Amino acid sequence: MNKKTNILLIDDDADDRLLFVTAAAEIGSMLECSCAGGTSEAMDYLNRAEPLPDVIFLDMNMPGFDGKRCLLQVKSSQRLKDIPVIIYSTFISQETENEMLRLGASSVITKPGDFNSIQIAILKCIQSLNALPQ
Repeated sequence: MNKKTNILLIDDDADDRLLFVTAAAEIGSMLECSCAGGTSEAMDYLNRAEPLPDVIFLDMNMPGFDGKRCLLQVKSSQRLKDIPVIIYSTFISQETENEMLRLGASSVITKPGDFNSIQIAILKCIQSLNALPQ
């Protein structure tokens, strides 16, 4: 039986979620993608998920409970702290990127503008984390 890489995408933009999920599905059946439309929804999901996701893609710029606060909660939880978190956002300043890495993000990437670039970004991030099943 082939193990799938479970991805959780946390993004408040429904169009961005659909594009990401479609791109991940077209990469291959070894990726399984779940989505949360915000950080509160994501934390509810993470607190009950079995199994936990192998990697989290987290948008920074969301209303209310933003990506930074979500990252802090994930990294401070005994249950969740070992899940790699990739900050995945439209714009990220160098200062914010440095801060997110310091707070425990595994990687920081700017959302690509086209479908093929999204696929490449997802695949590169997952390969860099060695999160692809063998």
